[in-house]
Amino acid sequence: MKTALITGSARGIGRAIAIRLAKDGYHVIIHGTSVSENALKVKKIIEENGGSAQIMACDLTDIEKVKAFCKELPPVDALVLNASLQYRTPWQEISVEACYEQLNCNYVASLLLIQATVPYMKKAGWGRIVTIGSVQEVKPHPDMLIYSASKAAQTNMMQSLSLQLADSGITVSVLSKPVTTSHDIIYYEN
Repeated sequence: MKTALITGSARGIGRAIAIRLAKDGYHVIIHGTSVSENALKVKKIIEENGGSAQIMACDLTDIEKVKAFCKELPPVDALVLNASLQYRTPWQEISVEACYEQLNCNYVASLLLIQATVPYMKKAGWGRIVTIGSVQEVKPHPDMLIYSASKAAQTNMMQSLSLQLADSGITVSVLSKPVTTSHDIIYYEN
């Protein structure tokens, strides 16, 4: 049985992905900042439908906690980077703390999780890394400067990784809703 870690899977898009991957036969690692009631509900839904799941909590804004979390992870075959943090703040009022929280959650934690999971995927000759992109990458909201920049950086990281991991059996994808602009949304997949 393959294992999938979906960050931010106690609710929303991550919850739906976790439930779907469990239906597809994956053992699912449900992630949230804590072992919340929502996470427990997702686990219950998965198990009531014959799936396998566990909950692992980590605050992705705290890099030391992310490093410890990475050491606790079992081998992961599929990594879905869904969790993100966004604050609506005029650019001149953004605090350094708010900047770091968003960058850590949306970009640095993604890098650390990829570094922790790819060695197993390479050894297995198979793996999947998927990030949930954002319309903010190409059409930034004026009060979401750090969120927009961090999601664009995450997508750029995926583009680079797709080239570097192409020969290892690991696919790297960015999923994002298309927008109507003069720019095209780009899906990076090797």
